[in-house]
Amino acid sequence: MKFVTVSTIAVVSIFATQSCPAQTLGSCKIFPSNNPWNVRVDSLPVDQVHSAAYINSVGGTIHIHPDFGSDTDYGIPWEAVNGSQPFVAINDSNGYPDESDPGPMPIPPNARIEHDGDSHVLVVDTSNHQLYELYQGAPEVANHGWSATSTAIFALDSNNYRPDGWTSCDAAGLPIFPGLVRLDECKAGAIHHALRFTVPKSQQAWIFPARHHAGAQTDTNHMPMGTRLRLKASYDDSKFTGYAKVISTALKQYGIILADNGSSWYITGEWNPNWPDDDIAQLKAITGNDFEVVNTGYPIETSSKMYPTPVIPLPSGNEAPSLVVASTVYDTSLVASSNAAVLPIGNGGGGTLTIGRYWLKYGTVFQIADSAAHSLDAGKNSTVTINFLPEAHGLATDTLFIASNDSASPIHRVTLIGWGTEGHFKLSANPVDFGTVAIGDVDSMRVVLNNAGDGMLSVYANDPSGSNPADFTLLRVGPSPTPPFYLFPGDTEFAEFAFHPSIVGPDTSTFSISFQPDGSGQVDTVLILTGKGLPENAVTRSPEAPFDFTVFPNPSSGQSLLSVQGASGPCQLQITDPTGRMLSRTIVTAGKNELDLTRLSSGPYFIRLSSPEWSKTKLIEVLR
Repeated sequence: MKFVTVSTIAVVSIFATQSCPAQTLGSCKIFPSNNPWNVRVDSLPVDQVHSAAYINSVGGTIHIHPDFGSDTDYGIPWEAVNGSQPFVAINDSNGYPDESDPGPMPIPPNARIEHDGDSHVLVVDTSNHQLYELYQGAPEVANHGWSATSTAIFALDSNNYRPDGWTSCDAAGLPIFPGLVRLDECKAGAIHHALRFTVPKSQQAWIFPARHHAGAQTDTNHMPMGTRLRLKASYDDSKFTGYAKVISTALKQYGIILADNGSSWYITGEWNPNWPDDDIAQLKAITGNDFEVVNTGYPIETSSKMYPTPVIPLPSGNEAPSLVVASTVYDTSLVASSNAAVLPIGNGGGGTLTIGRYWLKYGTVFQIADSAAHSLDAGKNSTVTINFLPEAHGLATDTLFIASNDSASPIHRVTLIGWGTEGHFKLSANPVDFGTVAIGDVDSMRVVLNNAGDGMLSVYANDPSGSNPADFTLLRVGPSPTPPFYLFPGDTEFAEFAFHPSIVGPDTSTFSISFQPDGSGQVDTVLILTGKGLPENAVTRSPEAPFDFTVFPNPSSGQSLLSVQGASGPCQLQITDPTGRMLSRTIVTAGKNELDLTRLSSGPYFIRLSSPEWSKTKLIEVLR
């Protein structure tokens, strides 16, 4: 339920005047630098129409209150987790499920909860750059999860917003975490973002980046949600010291954003036992009259349009374009692996079609790979690429929204349906190196395909391709030379290739393996085949002593004898595990060599022996 917003030229020009660093939590950015939270407003014009009335509606002589400190009754706590934090179920059935992001979410069982009726729970996943927020959160011990009245997920590495008209865990439909005063920023000496604040009464309207109102007031002298104010540049804050001076500087540069109804001029920060309360109490000298309302260039909204503001102007006349797009997109991908699905779009009308923006309802397992605004002439086609990255085995759904100047349907909705599969291949070697082979000769090698997942795979093996595709041949896959064949969980099969070079020098090709768990093909693995062709008369072959080697005993407990025949000099010995990972590499000579594999655990391994003229691979097994 997030949006990729492309504003009109006028609005973009306002924010483009400021070059701001993005706020961070460690190495994790909290939204891009051009996100409204991170944009400076000290050079924007004053909203001369509304400024005085808005401030008077709250109380110009009322002092601001830092709603944070060392006391647990003040401020909102938050948690930082990494990618290893387990996901748990979230129950939002008793609140606003239609305007909530569904779980699961990586909320720790002991996550701290805000000490008031809002009971906010904020979690930042710094590994995956995601923000998870709960309103009236409470642990559900029996289900090992959490319940909440409202939930919201924000992708921190993109400017995604909630649908216009939707709430979040804040009344304004905004994220809470990026608006908190944090101790780590104060210690660093600078705050690079706007701050969250509350007022008792607000207008029944909102202004971007807010998405939702929380007031019953139709009096336009009250502030709409999302109103941006800043501390006047003329305010003398030289008397402030320590963290108070850091915060007052941020109030001048980045200002405050109205996010919820509450007490007058309450500015929200994190709860932290290390706050110096006497230091931040200096801020209470500031009053409402010391602020001014900033004109950000966005209009005031009073009803939901279900797409981001500002609205794309619709065309006039009879030459309205018509966006032609599929209603459903299906895709399949491995769990934790990305796969791209291409959605064709076309202009079936008589005028130029303007694609203003794309966004996703949830934006978790489906991501928009290319979403730039563009124009499409009449009769022309284009595409949108959607990346599917399933987090779990099974069904995944989302909705893609496309906003355009199509008068008949300015907002197109496309259903995205994906299936995450646990089935996947492991290869015994990649790349496969045939070594040197004389022109006119043929060498063959086998690669082990293993289904290490929990889903059955129907495997389609395609012929090699490359600059000299005929030099590499797929002899067979599995028991039959005719694919497809089927791999059940835990099954293993061989793919056998031949190399018969036609050129002198390095030779290479590729071989693709695709699986079809639900009837839609997807390339899962690209296997690289390499070799080197030698002149036909460059190798003297001895039928009595062909290049070969034996390992005895095999299987063994780790101690074996390696006997090399037909080698004119030293040979390279490589040992790999079934996944192709190199375990050891050494040099052996013709004749008998001791092979010590006692460091290896029980299981199958591949041993490859290469000389300047020949190479050969065999399977060995260690049994403890």
